[in-house]
Amino acid sequence: MQQAQKDKLTSTMAIVTAGVYDFLPCPDCYKKPDVHEMKVTLDGKAKIKKIPSYSCNCYQKKLDARESQQRQQRINDNFKNSMMSEAFKTAYFNKYQTCNFPQNKQVCIDYYKNFKPNTRAGLLLIGSPGTGKTELLACITNNLIKDDYVCIFADYQELIDRSFDDKSILNRLNGADFVVIDDFGRHDVTKDFYNDFAFKLINTLYRNNKNIGITINPDILRELKQVSKNNAVIDRLYEMCKTVLRFDGTSYRRE
Repeated sequence: MQQAQKDKLTSTMAIVTAGVYDFLPCPDCYKKPDVHEMKVTLDGKAKIKKIPSYSCNCYQKKLDARESQQRQQRINDNFKNSMMSEAFKTAYFNKYQTCNFPQNKQVCIDYYKNFKPNTRAGLLLIGSPGTGKTELLACITNNLIKDDYVCIFADYQELIDRSFDDKSILNRLNGADFVVIDDFGRHDVTKDFYNDFAFKLINTLYRNNKNIGITINPDILRELKQVSKNNAVIDRLYEMCKTVLRFDGTSYRRE
């Protein structure tokens, strides 16, 4: 059948010949519909209405294809807006190379498989640079995005820098299902501005029941604890992150 003929068929599903409806076949598979009669009342008069029933699933296939395209577009947009650096966008559990902490990897796999947003269920990963903390959280994030969740994967210092020009940055975090803050607390703890920002950041996520993943250097964590003003930050972190994973060792980059 020529395309022009097919387009003509799609413009209407019924034609009238001598006052009798003749329902057209499906424009995709050309199968004719079954026709059922139903009694209706129009203007006080009983009439018979003919209703076509297409047994093919061509229309459903179109709906499914459209939904698949829309879903893929959302996923692409979520990756684009995730703030994740290109270095981590290919991180997945089956590619995870740092095998010094297999139990930590399994915990992260289980976290992903059992993920439920807005439950304030978090992960706190403590360890020196190069021990695989960030990559594991990237594995969780990439899998969640592919499952159509909205995720933010942000470097802590980048959030501080952006906060000077973008006052709505915290609202953006609140719109996510999973928020990763990499290298949290790496700031001058003697300056109130940075301590206040750390509290505002964690408190905003806390009040909105966000699921978070935090990486932090153990030395940085000790410095934060030494400043009494940060007690509220530390308390909220541990309350949100019931799961604490430790990565004790040297950087794999030096091996």
